[in-house]
Amino acid sequence: MPIHYILPAIAAALYALSSLFSKRALQEGAGTLRLSFMTNVAFFLAFAPMALLADGQPDWSQVHWPILAGTGFFIGHVLTFAAIKLGDVSVQAPMMGTKVVFVAAFSVIIGAGHVPLHWWIGAGLTAVAIFLLGFSDWSNRRAVWRTAVMALAASAVFGLTDAMVMKHAGAFGPGWFLATVNGVMLLESLLLIPFFEGGLRGIPKPAWKWLIGGSTLMAIQAVCIGTSIAFWGDATAVNIIYASRGLWGIVLVWLVGSWFGNREREAGGKVMGRRMAGAMMLVAAIILVLI
Repeated sequence: MPIHYILPAIAAALYALSSLFSKRALQEGAGTLRLSFMTNVAFFLAFAPMALLADGQPDWSQVHWPILAGTGFFIGHVLTFAAIKLGDVSVQAPMMGTKVVFVAAFSVIIGAGHVPLHWWIGAGLTAVAIFLLGFSDWSNRRAVWRTAVMALAASAVFGLTDAMVMKHAGAFGPGWFLATVNGVMLLESLLLIPFFEGGLRGIPKPAWKWLIGGSTLMAIQAVCIGTSIAFWGDATAVNIIYASRGLWGIVLVWLVGSWFGNREREAGGKVMGRRMAGAMMLVAAIILVLI
């Protein structure tokens, strides 16, 4: 397999694992905004060296594109952690798989293309998959749907920014583009500080190891995805593979969720079975849409 197909496969597993770490950090009192801030710091530290390794200087006349992309990623991360806090990882992770549909749609909008019949069939399968995910636990429908809506919104924002990276990173300089995007994210994260539930020193000690673990894993998987799209430009294929994080989210919750204090497995075999069916149908729909 080409390296830019292997990287998103690795990123998919790391994303699901980082979600478990992040969920536990939130349960230990890390706070959504503080977790988002620390993750963006980790992102910047991971991507900044790419500017130093880049050949030549970027085309600064195109700097508005990485600025816009950075803003999009910043908003997407806040929505992602809100989804994790509001509900279950086994709902949030599969719903994030819809990102690939948004990538395809926004690629058409900012580029060229049409919507064939099998796209509409795939959209129908996606609706059924969302229904299975959203109504997998009738006892707590409101929380499940809030998680689904937040994750769907994050996917839409990330889909738009991925399309922007694919289109504009090459002209600006891929390494510089990714470094600038994450520099913008870090600067915008400073806006979150006044809204922290206490400062960073107020993060409980038990939360720190989960916060650092989740932030580090999230940054590593972001490097895998970012470099795949910025340097190779095959955003749709990359995101098809990356969509498997939904399945990983359910598998990891089932196998090792208890290690992280995650109790989603106790929802029962029927509930988790519906979520697995929904996740698999969602992945099938995504593949169908992009064939």
